[in-house]
Amino acid sequence: MPKPVDIKTAKGQDALPPRIDPYYQKVAKGLAVGLWKSHTGTRSWLARIRSEGKYRVEVLEASTYTQAIAKAGEFAKQVESGKAPTLADRVAVGRGQLTVMELIEEYTQQESIQAAKGDRYDEWLYTVNRLSNRYVKPYLGSRRISGLKKEDMESLQAKLMKEVKPETVNRGTANFRAALNYALGKGYLP
Repeated sequence: MPKPVDIKTAKGQDALPPRIDPYYQKVAKGLAVGLWKSHTGTRSWLARIRSEGKYRVEVLEASTYTQAIAKAGEFAKQVESGKAPTLADRVAVGRGQLTVMELIEEYTQQESIQAAKGDRYDEWLYTVNRLSNRYVKPYLGSRRISGLKKEDMESLQAKLMKEVKPETVNRGTANFRAALNYALGKGYLP
């Protein structure tokens, strides 16, 4: 049985090793609060709710466990009442409401990409997901694309250059750059 993790206290949060997947703690039936801790020390709070047979995750504007619990409760009420914005709503509203990882997901799910990749689409998608989770998500994954600047991409590449070879950096961020170009073409970015 895995050892329970402590995301309630600052001491417990500091003791958790960074990882790609968030540390979740059940709050109520179908609702969990999660702490995502990146390799750079960045922390993000998440709410995960089970709705209509699927999990839905929302990045919370919170800096403590107590704030995250309150925001998660608000999010759960919005989802139950049908007032929470969906991914489709964010796309319709456009202009940067998507997070970086949501943008990459939308980019990879396009029919034109699937057609272009053909029989190798599933293999390509697996590689994109693996690379995005390893090289993009820990640094920029939960950021809204409206808040991204050129310096963020340069900073990401500089951080990765310290960790891996230059060709790995290019391969790891290629689809992120392609997704940003897609967002520009769709008018999601100013």
